[in-house]
Amino acid sequence: MNSSYDIESSTCRNPMSSSTGENDAEIKSLTWNLSEKRFRSCHRRCSEFGDFNIVRTTLQIADAHLRQEDYDKALMKYEVISQTPTNISHEVRARACHGIGVVHMRKHEVGLSRLAFESSIKHLSLSDSGRCSLNIAESYYCLGLVLRTSCREADKDVCLRSFLSALEVRRYVLGCDNRLVAETLSIIGTMHLERNEQVEAYQAFSEAKRIEILNGRMQTPFDPRIGKKSFSCSPRRRSIAARDSNDSWMFAASAA
Repeated sequence: MNSSYDIESSTCRNPMSSSTGENDAEIKSLTWNLSEKRFRSCHRRCSEFGDFNIVRTTLQIADAHLRQEDYDKALMKYEVISQTPTNISHEVRARACHGIGVVHMRKHEVGLSRLAFESSIKHLSLSDSGRCSLNIAESYYCLGLVLRTSCREADKDVCLRSFLSALEVRRYVLGCDNRLVAETLSIIGTMHLERNEQVEAYQAFSEAKRIEILNGRMQTPFDPRIGKKSFSCSPRRRSIAARDSNDSWMFAASAA
């Protein structure tokens, strides 16, 4: 893996995008569904964002715009959820904040994406189910990717801690032999290598290699003699997320 992690390749090329026609049809269907739910909510004389079905559909529309790379429309929908004053759960606000972070990340707006991912982590940390979920791991991972571009030593330390937090949660939820764990170990190893921490880098790359071999994908290990690695971990994130997570932010898995 290159010493300067390529945010462009990891965030702008969405492997889960469908054709434009399919996305348009999905958005139209969801928009019609949202209009119907708003009408029913109005008829019952209750706040529309007090209706979870409306909130969920709004998030689905935002996700569809994100897959279509229509970032302005996606951002607008996510912000409606994140900024609404009604009693929305921490998990829902976190999902909206994460979506905002992904949008800004793909637009290379580092400061805004960092704030959004930190907000997502904060909301999930306040939830009993969220603090040990794959969702918070995705937010930690994406925060790490954003901070990889910073030249400040303090940010680099936060970056490494973010990846380590993502690793801890992924191991807890997915087990020690999952490819997403190997992916996280790979980038952690790269960071240790950049900091000239050879032992830590070797340990991370060796564990990532073990996982890849276990999953039938032989890779070249880190060679401490030359101080470089040719190991590359590129799991198919869509299939992994779909197989291993019942609570997956599918758009989030394609972002990192």
